Amino acid sequence: MKAIRRFLSLTMVCLLLCGLLPGFALAEDTAETGKIVLGGDTAGQPGDTVKVEVKVEECPGIMGMKFSPLYDSAVLKLTNTEVSVGAPWDKTVVQETGVVLLDTGADAALSGVIATYTFQILETAAAGETQVNLEVSAGSGNGDADEQRVNFNVTAATITVAGSGPVASPSNIAGFSVNFKGKLEINIYLKLSDEIAADPEAYVITTFNGTDTKHTVAQLLTDTMGQYVVVRQRNIYAAMMRDELKMQIFNSAGEVQPLTLRETTDVTEGFTYSVLEYLKTCETSTSVGAQMKELARTAELYGIAAQVKFNYKTEQLTDEDISKMRAEADAVTIPDTYDEIVTGSLPAGIPNRGKTVVFEADNTLRQIFQVSDADVGNYTFTVDGASVTPIRRAASQWYIEQANIGSGNLSKSYTFSVSDGTDSFSVESSVLSYCYYVQLKSADTEQIRLCKVIYLYSQAADVYFGN
Repeated sequence: MKAIRRFLSLTMVCLLLCGLLPGFALAEDTAETGKIVLGGDTAGQPGDTVKVEVKVEECPGIMGMKFSPLYDSAVLKLTNTEVSVGAPWDKTVVQETGVVLLDTGADAALSGVIATYTFQILETAAAGETQVNLEVSAGSGNGDADEQRVNFNVTAATITVAGSGPVASPSNIAGFSVNFKGKLEINIYLKLSDEIAADPEAYVITTFNGTDTKHTVAQLLTDTMGQYVVVRQRNIYAAMMRDELKMQIFNSAGEVQPLTLRETTDVTEGFTYSVLEYLKTCETSTSVGAQMKELARTAELYGIAAQVKFNYKTEQLTDEDISKMRAEADAVTIPDTYDEIVTGSLPAGIPNRGKTVVFEADNTLRQIFQVSDADVGNYTFTVDGASVTPIRRAASQWYIEQANIGSGNLSKSYTFSVSDGTDSFSVESSVLSYCYYVQLKSADTEQIRLCKVIYLYSQAADVYFGN
């Protein structure tokens, strides 16, 4: 009888592989039962992967078993079947359908997780619950050594699908620009879908240089241009022109929402853009005028020079990029017309003064005065005639500044003054005055090149902005 049972078991394997699986000629006694519980992941969103484990909790000794998953193919797609039983079991797996056949020559018990099904939740899946069940086929030979059929009671797994997949209408990126005149920034012109526009807590996330910025719809609706809201990425330094901005849209539940570029390209997973892309478009476009082309060309040189000088992500640059920038910088001389103009003399107690520029998203020009911390209150400081409070830089070093100097004002002079009531000192200076000073005094070649490229950029900006 044992040999007959082994023969039947092997025959079952052969018939399965041939696509035919008649039932075993087993006794009709169904006194013995087993228990299988399906578990694992309980929730996911459209596009997510979920795993369902087949766990045997109760099982008498059996010789063989065939099982396969039952699920809604409009919600789930089976992507993998993994069987985790070992000796003495022989196993056959049909990946396309999830059919699993286990076979052994003698009574053996099963316990614990014997298989894992991996599913993908379809992008079109509706929100709600879906079940994964298991068919333990009567014809699979669930028989024990006494030729008794074993019925398995199966507890199904329930998976909750969060959200409803993409909404019908996407938001659309109509265009983009870069602001050069003030702080360097990327502007994205976005037409919100009706669903997103009606959800004030929906939001846009922009990621730049490792930092996420959240722009709620309520905030975006306060900054519009016609039918478009403007998503602004501010505080881009010259050295960051090659860094990519990434943008995505989310509803108030935190679910990614569909997004298109000019109504043709799906960028739901993230629209990316950089200042450099904008510059390259301007340089090559037939619809862009010569003045803007020159502004874009010199801005690119400015970005390269800043990356080299400040050693910022120089792996983004090619040898050709660097050689091009150096050749242009070395061929130019900043004229002395940008030298600062000094009137008066430093008051007693201020023996020296200096200057510097802070290069960030825009520029800050500073005049530094050597004055003791105890005496600084004895002097009056002004910028363009307006009284200002000096800022401590270090011991006995105080500065006054003109901040927010954009590309269109690099050549503009500002008057910095200090007085003790008797003696007065003034200096008319610009960002280019500082660059001229660096050209004369600095021993840092890359600093000199940066300043010369800023001069080229300023010349182009003055022409473009009509200064």
